Amino acid sequence: AERYVSAKDVLAPDGVSPETRAAIEGSIVFVGTSAAGLQDIRVTALGENVPGVSIHAQIVEQVLSGHYLSRPDWANGLEIASIATLGSLLVALTIFVSPAIALACGLAITGLALVASWLAFSLAGQLFDPFAPIVMGTITHFATTS
Repeated sequence: AERYVSAKDVLAPDGVSPETRAAIEGSIVFVGTSAAGLQDIRVTALGENVPGVSIHAQIVEQVLSGHYLSRPDWANGLEIASIATLGSLLVALTIFVSPAIALACGLAITGLALVASWLAFSLAGQLFDPFAPIVMGTITHFATTS
């Protein structure tokens, strides 16, 4: 089903079409704007620009569905531990093997961190930030290599 219905379809001089009526009846309706000049465009955590009314609709959708995203209390500790572990592993690899092998291992670990974060998000609705360990691992690798 279409998420948005244009005001011109609801306020049409010849009446509301059956398709528009079917899209609205029995639904919770939020009225809002999507024009940039009306100052209700918001940036989400994913970096997308969306109308503010859409954010409100998504909140109600989460409440009604009962599916919430959560961030465990121990997530920060896990991220800090993974930064320390990844950094130490990359330093050891760079010292004892060639930088190219260390880079390949770092890329594999990066891929695993991204996959693990995505699986936690999609399967359990939990939020983990894989980018801080990845960025710190990359900085550590290039600092150690240079």
